[in-house]
Amino acid sequence: MNFINDIIDGLRSGSIYALIALAFSLGANICGIINFVNGEIFMISIYIIAFCYGLKIPLILSVIISMIICALFNVTIEKYIYRPFYKHPKITGLIVSIGMAFLIQNIFVLFFSSDPINIGNTISGQFKFGALEIEYTVLISILIAFSLMIATYGILKYTKIGKIIRAVCENYESTTLMGIDADKIISLVFAICAVLLVCSGCLFYLSFPIANPYIGTMIGLRALAASIIGGLGLIQGSILTCVSGAVISGFLIGIIETVVKSYISVQLSDVVIFAFLAIFLLVNHKKYK
Repeated sequence: MNFINDIIDGLRSGSIYALIALAFSLGANICGIINFVNGEIFMISIYIIAFCYGLKIPLILSVIISMIICALFNVTIEKYIYRPFYKHPKITGLIVSIGMAFLIQNIFVLFFSSDPINIGNTISGQFKFGALEIEYTVLISILIAFSLMIATYGILKYTKIGKIIRAVCENYESTTLMGIDADKIISLVFAICAVLLVCSGCLFYLSFPIANPYIGTMIGLRALAASIIGGLGLIQGSILTCVSGAVISGFLIGIIETVVKSYISVQLSDVVIFAFLAIFLLVNHKKYK
């Protein structure tokens, strides 16, 4: 029964990783840049939600406020920081992305210090099914994550705007010649990524009581590992393949992390995750550009 509880807890962490991995995959497919700022937007969203909720603003309204602020922030970064580097080698955009992530992180350390803040838990209680006890936050996290992932996949596959996004991912120049404003589509995708990141921040806020300016770094790296394992960068992979792969890999990373912490060592969880990533890359290195 303990093992089943560990798997369920892994799904809770995995739901957070999967949403962030989804943002990584969408951003990288639409503009070719791995947006390391995703981890910092995740962190910012937690601070905004905690601040708003501390002012007695309802949680749902706090999340909406965070979505608006983070979406505007992410779109601004894309337009004024990343866009000038789209025609440069990918390594240039990657360096700029990493630099922006560290800049944001250190600004938060400067203004809020590096000390952890207690953000509290807004929902408590357990759902009992026989001998199995599941916290309400776990059920909420899994349900919200799956709903968002299915909605994102459905929008990309079945809606007009989703088909336009896929077209821009496949060929930016061709869609521009067809009269599509590809830059606006890229901005839209970055706004969608911010919404997903805020949702992941909300799930973290519901489940874990502590946050600090560094929280987005390691969680972001684990989510990036999930997006890579899920197909990010594969020559033959479409955006739909990367999206579904990132989701599955996010949950897998969450389960691996929880099982390793429970049965091996807390300190070795990241070692196992990134060793798994390294082995995956070694096995599949011929498929990557």
